[in-house]
Amino acid sequence: MIAISEYEDNKKWRNLESAKDDDINNFKYIFEQELNYEFVCNEEPKMNKDDVNEFLATLIVNHKNKKQYDALIIIISGHGNEGEEQNNIHNDNGFLMIWSTTKGYQ
Repeated sequence: MIAISEYEDNKKWRNLESAKDDDINNFKYIFEQELNYEFVCNEEPKMNKDDVNEFLATLIVNHKNKKQYDALIIIISGHGNEGEEQNNIHNDNGFLMIWSTTKGYQ
């Protein structure tokens, strides 16, 4: 999980305490306790593009198919784009991507 809760410019993007507290705790509970999955989340609340790329690269190296299973679930919690409340893409390569943002969340 990538949870971004702190932003440089709070006039444009306000900090999201819910991403840091509620989202991480809720997803961690669901994936570890209910589904018995391994849950990994970034430790730093502020991330830029390079930080996200580094986090994902480290994740790949540390967890490369160690259970001989080819599935990965990525959850990104942070600000979304207005007008993209629910989007689904299914490609012929077997990947299903779903993303959702909450329009107007205060």
